[in-house]
Amino acid sequence: MADVLRGLPGIDLVSQGGQGKTSSVLLRGGDTRFTLVLVNGVEVNDPSNPERTFDFAHFSTTDIERIEVLFGPQSTLYGSDAIGGVIHIITKKGMGAPRLEAEMETGSFETFREHAGFRGRSGKTAYYLAVNHLQTEGISAASAADGNTERDGYTNLTFTGNLSLTVGAGSSLQLDLRSVDASNELDHYGGPGGDDPNFNSDASQLLVSGKLVFFPADIWEATLAVSRNSHDRHDLNEPDGVRPFTMELDFQGKSEKVELLNNLYLGDRSTVTLGMDSERETGSSTFFSDEFGPYTSTLPRESARINGVFVQEQYTTGSGAAMTLGARHDDHSDFGRATTWRAGLSVPLFGHTRLRSVYGTGFRAPSIDQLFNPDYGNPDLSAERSRGWDAGLETLLGKDVRGSLSWHQTEYDDLIAWFDADGDPSTWSDGSYANIATARTKGVDLSLDARVGKVSMGVSGSWLRTEDDEGEELLRRPQTRWGAKAGYYPSEGITFQADATYTGEREDWGDVTLASYTLVNLSGSWRLDDSFTVLGRVQNLTDEEYEEAGGYGTPGRALYVGIRADM
Repeated sequence: MADVLRGLPGIDLVSQGGQGKTSSVLLRGGDTRFTLVLVNGVEVNDPSNPERTFDFAHFSTTDIERIEVLFGPQSTLYGSDAIGGVIHIITKKGMGAPRLEAEMETGSFETFREHAGFRGRSGKTAYYLAVNHLQTEGISAASAADGNTERDGYTNLTFTGNLSLTVGAGSSLQLDLRSVDASNELDHYGGPGGDDPNFNSDASQLLVSGKLVFFPADIWEATLAVSRNSHDRHDLNEPDGVRPFTMELDFQGKSEKVELLNNLYLGDRSTVTLGMDSERETGSSTFFSDEFGPYTSTLPRESARINGVFVQEQYTTGSGAAMTLGARHDDHSDFGRATTWRAGLSVPLFGHTRLRSVYGTGFRAPSIDQLFNPDYGNPDLSAERSRGWDAGLETLLGKDVRGSLSWHQTEYDDLIAWFDADGDPSTWSDGSYANIATARTKGVDLSLDARVGKVSMGVSGSWLRTEDDEGEELLRRPQTRWGAKAGYYPSEGITFQADATYTGEREDWGDVTLASYTLVNLSGSWRLDDSFTVLGRVQNLTDEEYEEAGGYGTPGRALYVGIRADM
């Protein structure tokens, strides 16, 4: 998943090491906690994470149908956490005659990947079942450029299942299951001396959801959805010759949600959406270290509930102009209430060119850890808030040329940050979370894609400016990023693709400036017959040395080959 998102316009991805290591996504300069992540409409952010973020490192792309990215405040429809944007992952569903799919790949860093799936439709029942396995010896999570040599491996086993039943005229029942178990070898920190031979992390996630779609009337579509999202992580660093200490961390979190969504189709031009939802999240954690102590910090199981109601009107005029206006009100069990709204307009100019603009507000509820941690939590925290606009052009020149240009700006207020009561950074026991920070981002994104005959081409670029409440640039946000891609399809069943991504300088922790870099990747496929396809790819073709996070390693040139069967 991290490799798919890396380099797209408006998206910055930061990985702390090689495959499987923590991977964070920043949408248009916003913090990673400002992004809500959905899988088939279900929230998957981790309630046990201190900032309720989602780690993209453990998400395999093999069973993904498509990915939708919404930029800017989106709380009107999606509630808390959609303060800076939404990433929605839609997985494969059953269709057509029953068939088996399988894929095997091997390559650099002693990497092996296997996938098997079964999908199809029989009468009123559609199904998709898949299992994915990945194992790699990896690279050193702490950068090899700083003298770290111990490789940090990774394994991942993911099971996905989807069942869809047609239960009446136009009504359907959909059940989804996703289970992830990952084992990670880590380093103590990034930079010189970061190697750690016995620091291990085990993470698991279980996502279960059900959705019933029915029509109480001809103009009324109703959806009732329930879901449960649970995360567990256990980190253990046992004593060794370099660090004769023990460190152990446990995190458990879950969220349970019920949602009722109603779409009223009032004629051909108006759609009114009315909805309500209720979500309860629970989290707990334990930290132990005998390096300075021993010291133990425990967050007992705590929970919070948030209830929301929302309405949105979408109207299209006879001339083709589209207008959207919506509002939402949420009530949180601890910090109180929040009201957000969003308005958008899309107007046809000439041909297939449209001018669009949108303004919206968002909020993010404090996490369980930020509210209730007995050492530094603050039960008086209020919600973080955002307001932002986006204006741009979208054009379609013929059927094979698409272009877009966006100009955007977002302001974040009441951000939760660390407050040091005595102002002495050497002591932290007197500190706590507080709503004391602000941030501002603005920039331009553009993309142009075309296909002419057997050749496809594309260019993209992002220009970003950020600042915090002291006027300083936000960390790990490049001001300039551009990308180019090309594809060649000489005959049916044969493809060649290449892409290049340039990332400009970024500031990082410790007054470090990360150097700019350019990555070049190649890939290709050759369909042997109706059932078998040979795959190949080269990542970081020029063996570029770079860092996405200061002191953490990144892979050099890597080659992978595989075969896919579809029977």
